Amino acid sequence: MKIDWKDLITRAFIGQLIGMFIRFAFGASSILIIWMVSGRLWPAVKDLGIPLGILVASGGSILINYTLDRKSHFRCRYEKVNFKFEMLEKEITYERNNRGTLSYRRRYKVKALASDLEGFMDKFLWTGASQAQLPRSVNNEAVRDVRKLDRTGIWVYFSVDFHRTLKKGEVIEFELLQVVDDSDMRSRPFFSTSIDEPTRRLVMNLNLPDSLEINQCHQEVTRGIESFFPFHSETQTVRNGSCRWVINRPRLYHHYRTHWTWPETALRKAAKRAASSGETNGVLNAD
Repeated sequence: MKIDWKDLITRAFIGQLIGMFIRFAFGASSILIIWMVSGRLWPAVKDLGIPLGILVASGGSILINYTLDRKSHFRCRYEKVNFKFEMLEKEITYERNNRGTLSYRRRYKVKALASDLEGFMDKFLWTGASQAQLPRSVNNEAVRDVRKLDRTGIWVYFSVDFHRTLKKGEVIEFELLQVVDDSDMRSRPFFSTSIDEPTRRLVMNLNLPDSLEINQCHQEVTRGIESFFPFHSETQTVRNGSCRWVINRPRLYHHYRTHWTWPETALRKAAKRAASSGETNGVLNAD
């Protein structure tokens, strides 16, 4: 994903200027109104006439628009959340070999925003006939255990328990791995993740065998995994079976997805193999 840094910096600068103007206008107009009503400032400002009227009217209109905007059902606003972690980097790798073995890796680098933190929670989703399996830790020095949590929903929630309790400001890095036999190609061709913590950097890697001859993948940003329409989408060329999507500062409470299409010839071959073997495999779809 190509980032236009000039445009990003310009937008941020303009946004800061607008915010400063709104705060200044609102504060100044509020003070002027209070003083005018009390009669203390009126003798000093009565000769300002039109400029003062414009300033007061502008402040009043900004206040009204701000209030209406907050009450509008066309705007999405979330309650304030006390986050326990900041995600410095999350890297997801979806890899498939010629035998149909699917490896799904998650690498986390998180910073504690509070003290006495003993673990990190995440989730995954399987489809297929087999029972969902928990990911296992690749770095045993950081992770003591990965255990399932009893939560309602279609997801399988799990806790990553650390070897030690973290203090506020400490950084820990760990990696989880799931492996599944997907030789029957019953998996839906996508993988995704939701941004549930403030995140500085998200990386999504796709590695497929050249024999599948997949030439492109699609990347989407949506409100959630169930959303019909993306906020943003683009297409990337798959080179040597791989593509990489890097997102700096992904949006909080947004969903990022990479998807592609299985070739019909490969699906027919996989169906024949599954029919002849009589096996039914589980499938990892998304995070």
